[in-house]
Amino acid sequence: MDLNRLQAACGPLANEIIPSVNGFKDAIQGLAESFSIANNGPFPLCHGDFGHNNIVVNDQYQVLGVFDWETAFAAPWEVFAEFPLTLSMTPAKMDAPWNYDEQGNPKDKELLQQVLDQRHYFEAVRKAEAAAGLRGEQLISRSPQDSKRQNLIAAMRLSIMENQGGMGNW
Repeated sequence: MDLNRLQAACGPLANEIIPSVNGFKDAIQGLAESFSIANNGPFPLCHGDFGHNNIVVNDQYQVLGVFDWETAFAAPWEVFAEFPLTLSMTPAKMDAPWNYDEQGNPKDKELLQQVLDQRHYFEAVRKAEAAAGLRGEQLISRSPQDSKRQNLIAAMRLSIMENQGGMGNW
């Protein structure tokens, strides 16, 4: 990581942000043991950039192919419970503090709408899981109940994208 580039990007908040960035890998390692309910693997392959622009479908919306695998990695099932890229956002704890009020609610109407869209998404997922008769700890719909896990998943995604030079694709 280029410290000069990071300091320039952070501006006057550099003294607050840089220690967090530097401690990120240690923080992930500290949380790794409690991250997954089924922490023993085998772990599935996570695409890492699974958006509509990386999927080829036919006229009947059947998937014909998936491409752009450069950010792929093996991960616990919980990683798959993150929002699709069109609904993902920087977690409040990682975002600029002025974007949120004292209770942690978004001030900006677009951010607030995105939070509402995420809630609707997980409600739709929960209904689909129930309709399919799925039960247990590894349901995708359980993920929003654990904000620490959600924030860690988002941080891992952002870190992987940055380390692989993919942030410019967002």
